[in-house]
Amino acid sequence: MPSRLIIIFVIFVLLLGISGTYNASGQTIAVTDDLNDFSKTYSHTGTFWFDSSNSSYFQGDTSRLARTEASASPPSSFVYKYSSIESFTVTTYFWPGESIRHFAFYYSPDGSTWTSISPIISNEGGDWTRVVYCGSLPPRANYLKVEFPSGGTYWTPQVSQVKLNVALGWQPEQVLDVTGVPFDNSGSCAKLPGTQRMMCVYNKKTDDTSRIDLYMILSDDGGVTWYGYSRMTSNPGDEYDSFLVADEARGRVWILYSKWHNEERGSNDLVLSWTPATNPWGWTPARCVQCDGNGMSHWDASLVALTNGDLLALESLDTGDNTPVNDKVRALRSTDEGQTWSAPKAIYDGPGDEQFPVGVQQPDGSVIVAFRNNEYGSWAINITRSFDNGSTWQPPSLFYDTPRSDLLTFIGKQTASNLTILGSSDFSGDWRLYVWQSGDGGNTWDGPYQISDSPYNDGGNFAVGCLGPIFTYGISGGSTNWVAKRYNWTSTCQ
Repeated sequence: MPSRLIIIFVIFVLLLGISGTYNASGQTIAVTDDLNDFSKTYSHTGTFWFDSSNSSYFQGDTSRLARTEASASPPSSFVYKYSSIESFTVTTYFWPGESIRHFAFYYSPDGSTWTSISPIISNEGGDWTRVVYCGSLPPRANYLKVEFPSGGTYWTPQVSQVKLNVALGWQPEQVLDVTGVPFDNSGSCAKLPGTQRMMCVYNKKTDDTSRIDLYMILSDDGGVTWYGYSRMTSNPGDEYDSFLVADEARGRVWILYSKWHNEERGSNDLVLSWTPATNPWGWTPARCVQCDGNGMSHWDASLVALTNGDLLALESLDTGDNTPVNDKVRALRSTDEGQTWSAPKAIYDGPGDEQFPVGVQQPDGSVIVAFRNNEYGSWAINITRSFDNGSTWQPPSLFYDTPRSDLLTFIGKQTASNLTILGSSDFSGDWRLYVWQSGDGGNTWDGPYQISDSPYNDGGNFAVGCLGPIFTYGISGGSTNWVAKRYNWTSTCQ
């Protein structure tokens, strides 16, 4: 497989009230819980009630959280879960007939390991003594626990309100796995239809480092924590270049990937499988999309689930003839859920190499495809469109070209008109990730803006979770890591 130096992500993104460009850091959103119920909490321990009486003693508050027992083991508590909680303000009331026993506060990155924090405490007096707790939390504080004191009378103290400041914008890179793959660190993510569960599949060297397999991990909280690490493939030969597509209409996730033809080097097949959204481990046996052997290699492919029910596969074809120009991008379509495929057609056959085609369908039914080529001398990003479900293609237009190289592999969709390209360009001899944005469906663009200081290694993908988009890619350094970088929007996590 040829070494790949870049990922480009084109995604439709609506920043849900955030400004039109990606912000480096510093933005937060206030989450206010007036404790009318438990809907904004993540969990609670103990038994509680919501007191609505005597609101005049509580500055008009008609719902406060209180215990039903004064002492419990473990102590009564409730927990909030948001990605990157930066600070909190908790307003409480104590009956003046008893001495004040203060609340305790803890934070955690994972909901398992808790660290105590000492907030600033303000006693504001009143008919019922109003006590306000304020505290700042360190990075990766994804959980906040508020713990009631033990003893006294069960109906005091009471919690009136909790305010959290939750970080928006780019979050720190997460190392999802150490792959041991020096290049072609490819992977892909998707949100399972009808759920908030995220799935990522990536290639990694096996434990004995003899070959490369596909591995899968899952997240139920928008990419904050990951679980379910499992090896998907184990046949002789390598599997790589996985591409996931969430198919809302069918309630499934498709995967398109490359594997050695007949488990031997020299040729690479393109195969397809799917799993129902309700069972991320229920993959069907892989079926051939392109399996012709004879030195032909089909790789760096992508898939579009068209609104008419067809599947459109886009592939990079290496004919294996060792000529200076031998890589082409092609499209082929299935009308029977991947059982059979049309003959491939070239998307563009120019004077150079074309690689890494990725497409997405627009609301008007057109399909936009981006790919890289080197007919200008160095690698450059190009875009083309089809208005007949991939049967014919417009001449490509140049998207981005610098004197060095600008390369591409991914397009995805989130909203109708707001496109974002995440990619890597070689501006100074060091590959870094950058982002471009369009608010008019790809007619004009802003950027690039650098979003990562890590040395870029290779491939990856993008998907939108309940916290915002998650970009995955490989980075190089002491170890070859497959990482995720998340951009937090307003949370829709349940």
